[in-house]
Amino acid sequence: MACLYIARSLGAEALPSLLDVDLGAAPPTIVAGGGPMDPVRADVKLFVDALRRAGVDVQEKKYPVLMHGGLNFTAYSKTATTALQEVGELVRAHFAR
Repeated sequence: MACLYIARSLGAEALPSLLDVDLGAAPPTIVAGGGPMDPVRADVKLFVDALRRAGVDVQEKKYPVLMHGGLNFTAYSKTATTALQEVGELVRAHFAR
């Protein structure tokens, strides 16, 4: 899908897929995804669904106005700053258990 397209664009012909491994031993996972400007959002949905089917505790946050990598743009975007703070709170809450 989009990840494979990106890899091929960078010269890689084959990539290991996170969907082709046993996800049952995966740790609790937080996934923060973007909107239409995130070319891997379809892949992220497949990954989240696979984690849930494997019984992994998954927390998904969606940020429709952010592009791929949007959490890196806190200097330019209040939404990115808020998103990063929200994800940080999820991590903090997990480790406080």
